[in-house]
Amino acid sequence: MLVFLKNHLLFSYAMIFLISSFDAVLGIGFFAYGEIFFTLAAILAGVGIFDVWIVALVLALGGVLGDSASFVMGRRRGIAIIKTGNKLFHSRRHQRGERFFEKYGIRSVFFAGLFRPFSSAPHLWAGIHKTSYQRFLTYDIPGVIVGIGKFILIGYLIGNNYREILSGAQQYSATLVFLFIFLLFAYSATKKAAPELLTQTALFWRHEKRKLISRMLRYTAYYMAIFVLLYLLFLYILFFIGTIKQHDVPPSLPTYYSLSEVKEKINLVAYADKASLDAIQPVNIIIAAPSDISEVFRGDTWVHDVIFSKGNLTLEEFYLLWKKHTPPVSDLYVDGIPQDAAFQNKSGSSLRRLHVRFWKIGYLEDIHTSLYLGSVSYDTGLSISAYDNFFVPLHEIDPDVDRARDIMLKMFLQDRPLVRYTYESWGVPLLKTSNEDAQYYTDGKILFLQFH
Repeated sequence: MLVFLKNHLLFSYAMIFLISSFDAVLGIGFFAYGEIFFTLAAILAGVGIFDVWIVALVLALGGVLGDSASFVMGRRRGIAIIKTGNKLFHSRRHQRGERFFEKYGIRSVFFAGLFRPFSSAPHLWAGIHKTSYQRFLTYDIPGVIVGIGKFILIGYLIGNNYREILSGAQQYSATLVFLFIFLLFAYSATKKAAPELLTQTALFWRHEKRKLISRMLRYTAYYMAIFVLLYLLFLYILFFIGTIKQHDVPPSLPTYYSLSEVKEKINLVAYADKASLDAIQPVNIIIAAPSDISEVFRGDTWVHDVIFSKGNLTLEEFYLLWKKHTPPVSDLYVDGIPQDAAFQNKSGSSLRRLHVRFWKIGYLEDIHTSLYLGSVSYDTGLSISAYDNFFVPLHEIDPDVDRARDIMLKMFLQDRPLVRYTYESWGVPLLKTSNEDAQYYTDGKILFLQFH
């Protein structure tokens, strides 16, 4: 369809002109929502299908022509057009337009473009009142430019930045769905009560301030409660119903002949999801162990963490884990693969803890051990963060991830038999002063630990 429109520009501009004209003619504008087409035409101009200046000119000319048609109808038919018995002219919206003209006179023609869908009524009444056409155009042309211009500006900006907008919409799709459902519910619940509340506001404020404030607080509390309930429902679906996920795990793990191969083949950064471009934590530890990683973290010092996506938790199980100060952890991804295991140090707190996620990446040939990438960090509390296309309460990490890395080394030196440990300068250093917007800062060194 886009190719057709681009190859038949004359036809496309003619259709835009007709839509703009028909939208402004009395009656048609009640049923044809021209704003949608105005914005769509501007979006296509932003994408490069149309010329934005031609679109603006065509929409403006069509709008003035349609407004003029309504004006001529009022001037030639006069008040008789109102007395035809047509329900359209006695609709509530048209009556509001009539009162609008009676109050503001010819100035209402300018403001009509900002107050759809009864914008055609002031043009009709300008004709009925025998306003000169020149005076009518003096107010109508600026009104059309302002009224249609806002849709052109919005649409053009959307079209010119559609890649970024689509990327953001995809990243926060669940949040947008949640907000849409809440706003739809709020609109459905208030469309009957809101007009009455607005019309009585001035009277109540003058004579019954306490009653007005009480009603406003009651409405606010009601919608806040609905918002919270919907939010908790979304969290329940996200973490408790939708927790069993299928992950793409390589069918066989590769063999590395040296540590330097790991640096060349793996992106040593952890992300919140597969599509995210924002690094959450660095990979700052590599463990070489002849047995399973769980053997390294045995004993009373460490606890094997439950991962949300690895099991179908119930609310009761989540509560018990939180009560034991071992709350579940969410997924992080390295090269699109989620962690295989996670461990935390026993801290006596559900908010403040040292924990590490591990990815088994293969085998190291020269020392005959399994290789695990690790991302260790220290949780300092809770914050609202983007996760799985939704804003959820997650643990907030200490941005000084090197401190967590070095604490882990000290703990292992005290109670684990290490073959050797070294710091490898493989990562990208991030300075606190020059990267204020970064999730973390680090010297870029990765701790390598080899266990018996």
